[in-house]
Amino acid sequence: MRENGWQSTRLIDLGGLLIPDEDGIEVQLGATRASSDLVSVTVLRDSCGLQLQAFHAMRSGAWDRARTKLLSNTSNPKNRFLERDGRFGAELRCEIEAETAWGRREMTAVCFLGCEGPGWLLRGVLSGAIAFDEPPAEWFSFYLGRVVVAPSKGRPLVSASPTGFGSLQTDLDGKPILLRLPD
Repeated sequence: MRENGWQSTRLIDLGGLLIPDEDGIEVQLGATRASSDLVSVTVLRDSCGLQLQAFHAMRSGAWDRARTKLLSNTSNPKNRFLERDGRFGAELRCEIEAETAWGRREMTAVCFLGCEGPGWLLRGVLSGAIAFDEPPAEWFSFYLGRVVVAPSKGRPLVSASPTGFGSLQTDLDGKPILLRLPD
């Protein structure tokens, strides 16, 4: 994702993602529970969040497949979904039941965004008041437009497949592009 002038942006190098470094943001890294691998980053600003996660995508249509999977992974009849076109293409706006930090279940708004490049898919999740803004808050759109996906800079995943590199490509499809702590 690039826009004019992105080259002058100060970037935080997280390995597989380079994100703009700006005043007024808080950055939180997310890890998997099973392996503690860093796989996501959440940028917080003005009580709203943008979670970013990059995935290996060896075939085109990765965002279409990801949206279909998101829609099929819910069985809660309270959840509502609206698919629409946005600045970065198809968006999935959702109102979902989620557990709060205090253990209560309540409805919350999120908006899933996706963008594909050669060999990767970047998924963004907007949360907070901006999730249903029409269009999403200009700052978040501008920020997302300056994120750089660098799959070759992430920690490599090693395939246990005995058939070699050809199967490594399919083994990676859909797997997270790993991140690292900034220097």
